[in-house]
Amino acid sequence: MSNSSSTTWLQRLFLLLFGVGLIVLAEVALRLVGIGGASTLFVTMKAPDGNTYWVTNDKLNERLFFPATDAGSDFPRPQVPFAQFAREKPADTFRAFVVGASSSVGFPFSPNVSFAGYLREMMAAGSEGEVEVINTSMTAISSYQVGQWVREIVGRYDPDLVIVYSGHNELYGVLGAGSAMSVGSNRFMTNLFLEMQGTALYSLVAKALERFNRPATESDGPKGQPLEALTQNREVRPYSELYDSVVENYRKNLEGMVGAAKKKGVPIFLCTTAANRAGCSPMVPLHDVSFDAENEREWDLRLRQGDTKRKTGDAAGARAEYEKARAIDSTHAALSFRFGMLALEAGDKDAARHEFARALLYDGLQLRANDRLVGTVREVAGDAGGGVESRPGGARDAGEGVSLVDCVDRLDRESEAGVVGTDLIFEHVHPNARGHYFIASEIYEALLANGFAFSRGGLLSFEEASARTGYSEVDGAYA
Repeated sequence: MSNSSSTTWLQRLFLLLFGVGLIVLAEVALRLVGIGGASTLFVTMKAPDGNTYWVTNDKLNERLFFPATDAGSDFPRPQVPFAQFAREKPADTFRAFVVGASSSVGFPFSPNVSFAGYLREMMAAGSEGEVEVINTSMTAISSYQVGQWVREIVGRYDPDLVIVYSGHNELYGVLGAGSAMSVGSNRFMTNLFLEMQGTALYSLVAKALERFNRPATESDGPKGQPLEALTQNREVRPYSELYDSVVENYRKNLEGMVGAAKKKGVPIFLCTTAANRAGCSPMVPLHDVSFDAENEREWDLRLRQGDTKRKTGDAAGARAEYEKARAIDSTHAALSFRFGMLALEAGDKDAARHEFARALLYDGLQLRANDRLVGTVREVAGDAGGGVESRPGGARDAGEGVSLVDCVDRLDRESEAGVVGTDLIFEHVHPNARGHYFIASEIYEALLANGFAFSRGGLLSFEEASARTGYSEVDGAYA
């Protein structure tokens, strides 16, 4: 190499190191003047009694939700439920963490009525020692953020168990590939951006942009719920390049959580996420990409005639018309939903589950975890332990500290129709109190099946567990 070439490379290296040094100095300076703050789930607090506790970081959401949720919105930034627990875990305490999104938070109830709340009461009833079930869930986040928190939890807070219930927000949640707050479908770049959010420099830029983008009046701001503000691409096909990347990144994020838990020797439960299949029709049904527009009139006619015959009680006639429509377009989600309703009315639960699964899969607005994502959870749990062994009550042990808790299967079995609907889930994904209770029961049975030191006395009835959480039917009526 010539001297001039060596000099050029040394100059480039110097400039690179100089630039990095300036960034580090700027980061340190900003932190010294109080910009940025803690980016962890919990911060330490010294109590008057001299003990030190972990308490929820109430500034955590500031770095996750901008500018889609700002001062002009009619909803506050989502937040992790408040928790406080000893920094040094007492010897007789079992400490479990639940990580997920709004379905885990307990929306529309208080967090106390979430499945984490029900599980806490079951574990307390089935244990002689102290029990902590700490809910670290936040509305609208995807498995990227869940994964980061799982890594933090197993590394900092001395958990005895981590429970992951996440999957509905993979496309439209924060950093999802179809979200208004996406940085693309590249997993490396998304995780890099996620780490950058913890810096003071990011905080400074985010606050400046938020002030700049703040609407002039409150009425000018975005309205609706967080995911409504975040959704961008609302016509997504289940086997498109975009959705393939969503499924693959979800798989890798789950595998990363399992790897982090195994490295620290912490048991982890991966839960399948249940959606309202029988009681929530497809939100954006799409025709197949190969659909011939010339056949649209005939397809619509068959659908309408089928609907008319079904309303008059002619199930056979309705099926015949729907079959003619399916011959024209076999993937339309609304048509699969109608076949599911016919199967339910005929008492054919297996056929109903199949058709509702198709309807969910081909819904263009992917706000619910379909069977591609549910199947990914089952596969990751199985791969992590070299096979999945069936257990009583639907709980399955995948070995080596990784267990599958099949909440989809459990809620199907508990549903009146044999496929989960509005009897257990309010709208599209948020369980009602009984739904939360059955999810907690499935997790508790997984604890028993995996040899944790809890008794079957913790399997409280719904009424007993609800009394302990403070839930009543009045709460359900107002939810």
